[in-house]
Amino acid sequence: MGQLLLILALPVILGILTISGKISKKEQLEALSTEDKEMLERAKEKINNLKKKHDLAIKILLGIWVIITILFLGNVILDNFVFNEPLQPSPVLDKFGPITTHFCFSSILSDYLSVFTLYLIVYVISRIIIQMVFMNKISKSTELLTKEKELLKLYYGKKIMPIVFWSFLIGLVSIIYQIISQTADKPIIYLYPEKEEKVKVKLSKKECITHSYPKYKDEWNVTAKPDGTLVDEDLNEYYALYYESKYSCTLDKKIGFCVKGEDTIKFLEEKLEKLGLNPREKEEFIIYWLPKMENNPYNYIYFKTGHEVEEIMGLDITPKPDTIVRVLMCFKPLNKKVDVKEQEIITPVRKGFTVVEWGGTQL
Repeated sequence: MGQLLLILALPVILGILTISGKISKKEQLEALSTEDKEMLERAKEKINNLKKKHDLAIKILLGIWVIITILFLGNVILDNFVFNEPLQPSPVLDKFGPITTHFCFSSILSDYLSVFTLYLIVYVISRIIIQMVFMNKISKSTELLTKEKELLKLYYGKKIMPIVFWSFLIGLVSIIYQIISQTADKPIIYLYPEKEEKVKVKLSKKECITHSYPKYKDEWNVTAKPDGTLVDEDLNEYYALYYESKYSCTLDKKIGFCVKGEDTIKFLEEKLEKLGLNPREKEEFIIYWLPKMENNPYNYIYFKTGHEVEEIMGLDITPKPDTIVRVLMCFKPLNKKVDVKEQEIITPVRKGFTVVEWGGTQL
């Protein structure tokens, strides 16, 4: 919570500094004598060619930004003809012929924002470098008097802060959008101790949890039995611990699996067993996800395991388990088959006190 407040406070601080800097600069320029103002105009004429080069560099930078954005968005839009859910049949649309694909604006926006922050950082750094080079050349100019250099630095200085402020603000919006647009659906946690004992389960990012059952406060405290039965402090009985959370999902879509919707059951039965789930866990997983996947022409699937799941939501269990199996399936409906490098799956060995967690998200 403190980190979030700090992030939200930064734009306010940068905004205050930007506004105060502009006001201070304006007051300083207005306070110049008529003679100094005339000298400033003459100095601006002397560096006219240098200023044109400076402006050209910024235009080239903006041009590169626009070209990269167009190329990237073009690629994303083309991908969305594949990485997208099929349209449902429509009596109205069918009059115009068969329709098998459509644009998904939220998907396009999400894909673009996933790298937008990186583009923004590169742009800001480039603008700062251009400004620093420009000011440095003014300082080293042999055509300018010392007084003229001071006036030019006053006039052209303090232009970095507005760039940083607006860039940070835009970047913050993109980060917030990514955070709120992705959820980890139905992670459930099974506990299989070797003997009946009290177990404490703690999740690392309480602020990201949207739903939980039994209700998660600061931790779960249950008595766990070897068959997986859980009993809370009020003697309520459960077979697993459930929660959902928000997170930002990024994937390399060149790795994973491309599976026909009609082959979903066979695929999941095979892969979930390799991932370490027992028959009961596999059944519950398939029952939950099958309706979302089976009717799609194809599905792109990637399984996050181990440290990849830990980065999304840390899991601290006392007493410490001997085996932890964590699986988060990320999938996206496809309209046609795509070639991807098959993901390598390492089968865990379940022994001793075993903890199993599975969940998933639709991209």
